[in-house]
Order: sequence, then C-alpha cells, then structure tokens
Amino acid sequence: MDIDEDIIHPASLSVARWVNALALAVAVLVMSGWKIDNATVFLGSLSPLEYRASLGLTA
Repeated sequence: MDIDEDIIHPASLSVARWVNALALAVAVLVMSGWKIDNATVFLGSLSPLEYRASLGLTA
C-alpha cells in the first residue's frame, strides 16, 4: 500500500462512531437534567400528579 493512498474506513465503523457520539450526547443531557431537577427547590418533593393537583388540574 502506498503512503499516498487514502484509507477508507468501513461503513460499520462510521455508524458505530455516530451511535457512540449520540449515546454520549443523550447521557450528558439526561445527567444535566437530573442535576437541574435536583437543584429546584420550589417544587419540593411533589410527584407530577401531586403538582398537577396543586394547580387545580385533574385528569
């Protein structure tokens, strides 16, 4: 193989890299959301149903 030849990776490697990047991005976003949720004090320990009931919203 000459040095001047371009090395082309198989499509499976490219797909694996993009899946890995997407999974990492989702993990970072989820963890960030948990940190924000844990930092909010104004909701207290209300569950989503209790919060809706406190607003007068009933299903």
